[in-house]
Amino acid sequence: MTSIEGQLGDVALEDLIQEAVATYSKDEVDWEGFTELADAIGHAGVEGVETTAVSLSTGDPHQRFAAAELLGRMSVNAAPSVAERCYGVLAEALKLELEAASALQTPEVPTPEATLSANTGDAGAQLLASIVSALGHLEDPRAVPSLLGLVRHESEIVRFSLALALPAVCDEDYEAAVTDALVSLTSDDDEGVRDWACFGLSQMQIDTPGVRDALAVRLADSHDDARCEALIGLARLGDQRAFDMLIERLACDDVWTLEIEAAGELADTRFHPLLGALREWWTDDSDEDVVEFAMRRCDPKAAVAAAGHEQAFLNLLRTSEATNGLVVEENGVYPLTRVVIKEGNEVIDEFRLWDDEDPVTFDAARSAASQLMTLQQLIEPS
Repeated sequence: MTSIEGQLGDVALEDLIQEAVATYSKDEVDWEGFTELADAIGHAGVEGVETTAVSLSTGDPHQRFAAAELLGRMSVNAAPSVAERCYGVLAEALKLELEAASALQTPEVPTPEATLSANTGDAGAQLLASIVSALGHLEDPRAVPSLLGLVRHESEIVRFSLALALPAVCDEDYEAAVTDALVSLTSDDDEGVRDWACFGLSQMQIDTPGVRDALAVRLADSHDDARCEALIGLARLGDQRAFDMLIERLACDDVWTLEIEAAGELADTRFHPLLGALREWWTDDSDEDVVEFAMRRCDPKAAVAAAGHEQAFLNLLRTSEATNGLVVEENGVYPLTRVVIKEGNEVIDEFRLWDDEDPVTFDAARSAASQLMTLQQLIEPS
């Protein structure tokens, strides 16, 4: 229980919401404090949602922005009914904002709902962006069809929120459509949108020619963050174009931390001497371990060590009671080894074994125990 939740008691929900609005309206938002307030309001149950919804529909612009963000965050530690109602409120708000925007573009066909939105221009775009962001926090795939229509929205802040939200709300049914949307956003005019679209594709690890080509185009991006996120995405897919850029960049004197991380993702032994030379002058205290970690993954002995760890890990999975009746398959080799667990032809779980893992210190027993716990949660009756 947080300090704010402990003080909830007789504090009026309206007061908590106003405190959240004040926190959100500052030049630098205290997100930790804002999240604590959202948790406290969420613990009030559906009443907390309905009270916040009033601010979303009738408040001034700052109240509405803050209310949308609250609705996206208050359900994390609350009852399932809170998340369901938050989604309903936000989905309806998104629908009304889009209808209002459409009515403004075609005033000869007014709609009653359009009058519910008092925001136009920058304020309207900011509210829409806040709603999109909130739906992303809820991670509910039902939002995908409505969100996909915003890929070409005129406001970069809406498209920015969309690039962040789409990977969070994506599930297997919408994977292809979300991937296509993110590929489109990688060529956006706004550098921040391109950056987060590349990041989203990198995190999703969807391996198609279209994804690879879209990320490869961004290797020439003038925005270094977008360029580096594209580089990491290609490295995770084992694409030769990531190697070609890294073999050149690692020898430069202005290497980015993300480039070192990309080298670790690709785990090519030819990077090892370059990383060793880089280590001699690397002075970024905030990322002091990033070079060492990349070196261990690129060490000429890493692949042999990884192969031994993989067999121990797989043996533990296959001999566990939790996988009785299931098939545990191994595809690829370090660092791209992928484990697939099936029941018949149905895939129960699929994951990359070496994501963020050190082949030197890898603990097969600990990792297998963690994965078996996850598997148990996936196969238990809901």
